[in-house]
Amino acid sequence: MSAASPALSMRTIFVKITAILALSVGAVAATLSLLNTGALETVATDQTGDRAISESRLLADQVGGPLKFQKTGPVEHLFEEALEVSDGAIDGLVALFSDGSVATRVGAEIAPELRLLTERVIATGEVATSEDRFLVAMPVRYGASNELVGVVASDWSMDPALAIARDGMIRSALAACGVFMAAIIAALIASNWLLVRPLNRIRDVIRAMEDRDYGSEVPSTERGDEIGDIARALDGLRTHLAEAQEQERDAAFKSAAFMGSSAALMLLDADLVVRHVNPRLRTLMKRFEPLFGDRADSDRMIGQSIDFFHDDGQDIRRKLDSRSDGRFETILRFGDARISLTVRPVTGSDGARLGYVLEWSDITQDWLNGAVLDAIDSNLLKVDFDKSGQLLTANRRFLALLAQSEDQAKGTPFQSLVTRYDGTNDGTGSDLMATVTRDGVHVGQFTLNRGDEAHILDGSITCIKDHEGKTVRFLLMGKDVTEAETRLRKAREAQEITEREQSRVVEELRVGLKGLSAGDLTTRLSDPFAGAYEELRNDFNITVERLSEALLEIIENAENIRNEANDISSTADGLSRRTETTAATLEETAAALDDMTSSVRTAADMATKADSAVAGAKSNAEASGEVVVETVSAMDQIAESSDRITSIIKVIDDIAFQTNLLALNAGVEAARAGDAGRGFAVVASEVRALAQRSSDAAREINDLIAQSGTQVKRGVELVGRTGDALREIVDSVSQIAVQVSEIAQSATQQSNGLAEINNAVTQLDQSTQQNAARLEETTAASESLTRDAVSLVQTVSHFNIARDGATPVVAFRSSQKASAEPPKDTARPEPRKTAAAGHTLANAEPGSWEDF
Repeated sequence: MSAASPALSMRTIFVKITAILALSVGAVAATLSLLNTGALETVATDQTGDRAISESRLLADQVGGPLKFQKTGPVEHLFEEALEVSDGAIDGLVALFSDGSVATRVGAEIAPELRLLTERVIATGEVATSEDRFLVAMPVRYGASNELVGVVASDWSMDPALAIARDGMIRSALAACGVFMAAIIAALIASNWLLVRPLNRIRDVIRAMEDRDYGSEVPSTERGDEIGDIARALDGLRTHLAEAQEQERDAAFKSAAFMGSSAALMLLDADLVVRHVNPRLRTLMKRFEPLFGDRADSDRMIGQSIDFFHDDGQDIRRKLDSRSDGRFETILRFGDARISLTVRPVTGSDGARLGYVLEWSDITQDWLNGAVLDAIDSNLLKVDFDKSGQLLTANRRFLALLAQSEDQAKGTPFQSLVTRYDGTNDGTGSDLMATVTRDGVHVGQFTLNRGDEAHILDGSITCIKDHEGKTVRFLLMGKDVTEAETRLRKAREAQEITEREQSRVVEELRVGLKGLSAGDLTTRLSDPFAGAYEELRNDFNITVERLSEALLEIIENAENIRNEANDISSTADGLSRRTETTAATLEETAAALDDMTSSVRTAADMATKADSAVAGAKSNAEASGEVVVETVSAMDQIAESSDRITSIIKVIDDIAFQTNLLALNAGVEAARAGDAGRGFAVVASEVRALAQRSSDAAREINDLIAQSGTQVKRGVELVGRTGDALREIVDSVSQIAVQVSEIAQSATQQSNGLAEINNAVTQLDQSTQQNAARLEETTAASESLTRDAVSLVQTVSHFNIARDGATPVVAFRSSQKASAEPPKDTARPEPRKTAAAGHTLANAEPGSWEDF
């Protein structure tokens, strides 16, 4: 690992950019140094020429007098001082008289070229210099007439200036090295600050996005270079991914709200095709399945057009398109059922209509309630009073009874309008209002006072209270029964007369019935009754006579009943024991089937959960496929950025090529210049070499970028293959989901079948136990019947019965036999308990068998 780290570090962009900057800065520094050397030589030459002319002119001005008067001593002394202070720049000085003879000379011999220059000055009187201005011949004039009195000639050397220039070049080279190192360090810092750190931060954001963390802020988005473009593109990608994640979360919340809504909802797309329905709508459709038919199948309606529900779907479309807000409400009629349909549009952020939400609501009961309220309002009197008893509203029937309009009746106090009615009109409206407030409601009759006329109402007065129990209003509902009460009063008067006649009849009947209660069946009513009651007297006498005959027949048949009841009791007891055994066996079978049903139901639940898990895996795989597509898009953008960098490097390569041509041309021109252009030829050669190295570096960078583009394309190909693999996974998961769903359906069907078998066995068990209980009841009833037959004979034996006008008979032919046996307990015996259930069955009612 330690050996691999340096190799990896040399491949980083930071090191590559640093190397490129070092080469570029070095090339520029070397080029500038060479150019500076030539410039310094040019400057030294110019400075030496300028100095030669200026100082020669100064010397000529100072030696005018001595040469005029041919005093060479001061001239020689002045030349020596000038030679000394020139620091070697002056090789020699010579002063000539106007005739060309030498006045004085200091330093080196006079060069032939300088001699020619002095002769030219003497001849023309003008300053004469060599081409490089290192040889200067200056005329010396004196006096007001500006008379030419001689010539001062100087021979200058640029060696001191070149030495100074070389010292400057060395200092410049050292400074250039320092600047070069500083530039390299600055370039390292700048590249680290401007490139490496931003790229590392962008890399950290990409890694965070890879972990589905879209909240990290992308740095360097404010920059105007390529890194800024990459950062802005990455920030746009992050924003889109965050919005997609938020939309996914929002869609999950909306889906949960849609599926868990208490309202029956249906989602349509813009083409009015059903996309989703919630469980509430499925329940509603199931409830109205007899009315909707096949259209009630919620699974079948998914993907169907609105034409599936309406015969004229185009009419629905025209109505929706004709409304600007897209809202539409109507009430659908299905036989006696009423369904409210509300259509609301769903629009996107751009205002485009994406689809519709249909809310279905069963308003059948509300419709029926409204019809009932309308019927009540049409047939009954209805009045609302506020909590102080002031009349608020009343229906037409009540206002017609008052013979007032609603405005006239409004504000009428309850106390003066309504009083209690008990037949005497006793009581006040305040008492009645207090009673209603205390009890909450008063049901019965009450009086409605209309001036001098009173109406009797039959109904209720209800105190309506809020959630805190405070009175809000009073509601009076009733019917005018004044005429009925009048008829009832007349009926009471007639009833009093009838009651007096009834009293006499009742008294006669009491006497006759008292005789009957004493067992005297010879009693007869001999006095006639008034009116219709005479028939009652005849019926009484006939009844007593027939009762005597019936008792005679009862006495004769009672013995036979007792014997037959004993046989029935014995047979029912044996059958009851066998039925109890069968019931116990069926109960054990029902318990075993119940355990099997529970096991199959558990398997069905686990298969359903597996189906849900497979559906979740499918959704995750599809989401991964979308991430792969977005990754391919991001890598395409990286490839595009690499192409742009390649274009920039090509421009740099072209510049290097042009620089190489220019350096070649400069070398050619320097060669033409000969020795004077030799230094510039060296500079041109170096510049050409640097241009060649820059071109090579640009090609290397271009190759690196090409390799990076190849790797990016390879990454795109691998991501594409990953997407194909994810799609295959999605297909496999879909197949697994179908198979698991079929397994869940099969397990559910098996669970339902076992549940039906279990219910059938349970019902058979219950029927068997019911039979056992019925048999026990039959046995008990037979024994009771035997005892009742004996008791019946004993009971009727105390009656006095006239038989063919003879003496009343009170004996029974089998009484000796009955008395010979000790009487059994007349109380009903306690029934037995079944072996399976352990419940008391003798007194069980038919409706309690489900609990048993």
